[in-house]
Amino acid sequence: MKNEQKSEHIMTKRELKEILGKERTTIWRWMKKGILPPPLNHQTGFAGKIGRTSELFWNRAEMNKVLRQLGVIQTKV
Repeated sequence: MKNEQKSEHIMTKRELKEILGKERTTIWRWMKKGILPPPLNHQTGFAGKIGRTSELFWNRAEMNKVLRQLGVIQTKV
């Protein structure tokens, strides 16, 4: 239940891959180039656990803003 509540506020690498239609190597390359922000657990040094595995994650609202700027997702009207 706690993970379900957290997932409303975070975006996992798996979700980001699905949204972008890109592999993890592209996501890493885009982070290095500054196109995508680094994951929260890299910014804080916290190796967060989402579900059963250690997973990279981002603030969902911030990542959605970046994805809208990139034209990947539609801006809310």
